[in-house]
Amino acid sequence: MNAKIIIEEIETSKINPAPYNPRKISKTALGNLKESIETFGYVEPLIWNKRTENLVSGHQRFELLNRQDKIEVSVVDLDEIQEKALNITLNNVHAQGRFDETVGDLLKEIQMEVPDIGGLGITELLGDYEAYIPDLMPKIAINEIGKDELDRKAEDIEGMYDGNEKTEKLDEIICPYCAKEFYI
Repeated sequence: MNAKIIIEEIETSKINPAPYNPRKISKTALGNLKESIETFGYVEPLIWNKRTENLVSGHQRFELLNRQDKIEVSVVDLDEIQEKALNITLNNVHAQGRFDETVGDLLKEIQMEVPDIGGLGITELLGDYEAYIPDLMPKIAINEIGKDELDRKAEDIEGMYDGNEKTEKLDEIICPYCAKEFYI
């Protein structure tokens, strides 16, 4: 393992966005990213594979920065499979960790000190954490309700379905980490 980071300035024309990149971004999120770069600067370099000339990480940042003639990148030298694995790893919440329950306090503190924080996505993130208690919901449900009661509730929910059709409207919850939809 090479623990040394190699930063080089290369021509943007040498950077090929990886055609397989599975990460997508909404217009709103891209606007938040743009404001973040304008506010804090270019603080997280793109990752570029010199062997394939593919961008491994930073596709959305590159979309905003590719009008420059040259850009500083973190350089790796990987075969195509290693490159794809790194791309997935760098975008995987299961490999990068998640916010814990203290993020709500941090977000509120930032919002109180800088009320016009606006387009950095912090307001939206604060909304996510006011509506959800990340990672704790299942633990609270099991610890406070009890496993037997939880099993009965699951049976009740299963009984609300007739085949694949819903017979009773359930509340939809969207996970703030993976955007998977759940119904309770």
